[in-house]
Amino acid sequence: SSDLSAVARYTDGQPFSRVLVFPGLSQGAEAVRAFPSGDSRFLYVGTLDARLSKGFMVASRRVELFVDGYNVLNRAKGVEENAAAAVDVRLPTVVQPPLSLHIGARVSF
Repeated sequence: SSDLSAVARYTDGQPFSRVLVFPGLSQGAEAVRAFPSGDSRFLYVGTLDARLSKGFMVASRRVELFVDGYNVLNRAKGVEENAAAAVDVRLPTVVQPPLSLHIGARVSF
């Protein structure tokens, strides 16, 4: 028998407040919020994971071969940003992991 299964996941971006750092103040560097709390959000993360499997009998044993694909659309969304960057700059510091395939087999005794 053959099976195909998939899991789609969507996670909305977490709220954050961008800050500006003023280093030349007499009391030392100071971080000041550039926007009210929660007015900015990190980008959303959407992934699609899938498994393709094929089962068959070998002698009296059931064998299943499978391929698992993670982030099969190979999206590379930035999931975190430098919150202390300039107000109009949204440079990602962390991106989603790339597409990965895992190949395996299972033998039932």
